[in-house]
Amino acid sequence: MKLNTKGESSDVPSGRAISIQQPFVEEILQGKKKFEYRSRQTHIRGRVYLYASLKTREDGNWSKLKLSPEDVPKGLIVGSVEIVDCVWIEKLKAYGYKLANPRRYKEHLKPKNQPQPCFFFPFGVVRSPRKDPKDIKKRTPFRGKVVPSKELAAIVGAEPATRSDFVEKLLKYINKHKLRTSYSRYVIRPDRKLKKLSQKSPFHVTDLEYFVEKNTKRG
Repeated sequence: MKLNTKGESSDVPSGRAISIQQPFVEEILQGKKKFEYRSRQTHIRGRVYLYASLKTREDGNWSKLKLSPEDVPKGLIVGSVEIVDCVWIEKLKAYGYKLANPRRYKEHLKPKNQPQPCFFFPFGVVRSPRKDPKDIKKRTPFRGKVVPSKELAAIVGAEPATRSDFVEKLLKYINKHKLRTSYSRYVIRPDRKLKKLSQKSPFHVTDLEYFVEKNTKRG
C-alpha cells in the first residue's frame, strides 16, 4: 500500500488507524475475529488501518493459529478493515466494534506519528481541500433557551432553558438515581424515564449532548 506525499491512501481515505495487539490482528486479517471489544463506544464507521501494537497478548490464540509472537509483525500497519457497527455486548460488559472486509497489505507501513491505545492518525490528519471563504456560510451556535420534548421534560421539567442547562440537570438526575455502572462511571445504565430519551441501554455519558439536541426545539 503506497501513500502520497500527504500521507493519504485510496484504501483508507480518512487516514485513521486502530491499534490492536497480536495475535488479534492476525485473526482479523484471516476473517476469524469479527468484533474488537472496547470499554468505550465509537461512532467511527468506514475503513481504518490495522496497526499491530508492539506489545503482544500472551493469552491469545497462538496455538490455534499455529503461530508464535516471533512469527507476526509488530509496530507496523499490516492491513485495513471496515468498522460497520458498534454494539453493546451484555455478557462481556463491553462495546463490540463490528468488523468486515479485512485487507492484508503486501508491504507493511511504519507510522510517522506516535501510536495510541485506540484510534490515531499514523501519518497526520487527512484534511479536505480548503473551500473558498466566499462559499463558507458562517454558522453561529444557538445558545438561547429551548423547549424540551415530552420525554426530556419528564426528567428536567417543562421550563425552557439552554441545552447546557439541560445536560447539567440530566447529570444531576443520573447521580441522584445512581445510574452510573459499577465498571465505568462514564457508562450509564438508564432507568425507565431516561431510556425513553436515549432509546438505548447502556450509553456513554458523552451522548447526553446529542440526546438533548434531538429532544429540544427553539421556543
